[in-house]
Amino acid sequence: MFQTGYSVKDAGYLPIPMEKQDDGTFKVTLPLPGTQYFYGFVEEGDMDNILKDQSNLPEKNGDSDCGWSTIYVGDKDNCLEGQEYIYPRTDKKVGTVEYVNYKAADGSEKPLGIYLPEGYDKNETYKTLYLSHGGGNEVEWMTIGSAKNIFDNLIAEGKLDKTIIVTMDN
Repeated sequence: MFQTGYSVKDAGYLPIPMEKQDDGTFKVTLPLPGTQYFYGFVEEGDMDNILKDQSNLPEKNGDSDCGWSTIYVGDKDNCLEGQEYIYPRTDKKVGTVEYVNYKAADGSEKPLGIYLPEGYDKNETYKTLYLSHGGGNEVEWMTIGSAKNIFDNLIAEGKLDKTIIVTMDN
């Protein structure tokens, strides 16, 4: 389990043993500070085979996903300092995320994630932010990186101009 934005162990992951229940499910009880977490399951410490939570699958773009399930603990009023903007909005002041492909210079098809702010109008001009990182993909910035939620919150509160975000698979 990894707390977004904070390393909880040198390797970046904190294995937490689970108790098998009589009905075959597993249970873990943890005191968690309010923030976003992403997680997966491993058997016998096999970090090369991370199992996804089938009841909380990661957002997908075709065969690509962020690799982790995501949960939110607390809310913007009850969270770790600096995490106020990662929570999804509960009103209708939210943008949309689309995943598309483009043709790269070498002729191959490459995926992009595109965040369009609430009220997007194709006839208007917007600032655009390109989010890129090594080793990640176009879905991670929108989910684990909370880019969509952060921009929804900042734009709705008038702290940021309406902005388009483009994420890519590097």
